[in-house]
Amino acid sequence: MVNNGSRAHNLFVADLSSGNIYQLSADGQSTFGSGGRSPHGLAFDSAGNLFVASTGSGVIYEITPDGAQSIFASGLSAPYGLAFDRAGDLFEADLNSGNIYEFTPDGARSLRIR
Repeated sequence: MVNNGSRAHNLFVADLSSGNIYQLSADGQSTFGSGGRSPHGLAFDSAGNLFVASTGSGVIYEITPDGAQSIFASGLSAPYGLAFDRAGDLFEADLNSGNIYEFTPDGARSLRIR
């Protein structure tokens, strides 16, 4: 679950069984997007884009505030946890290897912790 300040009073939830990402607001629930197979990690960047770690498909999806979805990174082992630093770099914890990878905003990946 992630609560993003830029979307005040909304809570985002990854549903592992359906693969959907739900947006919960004070006035109801809506399907915000799909997180592929077994979505786990959710993180927002400073522009309000939602990043979703799809553990089952080895993909990190990016979903814009208006709901447009694209693949940010693919070919990953089992992305699980996501977090952004202040510089805008995305960190991904891999469930299978235990490694932590860093992605620059343009998608370049490097190994941070083995």
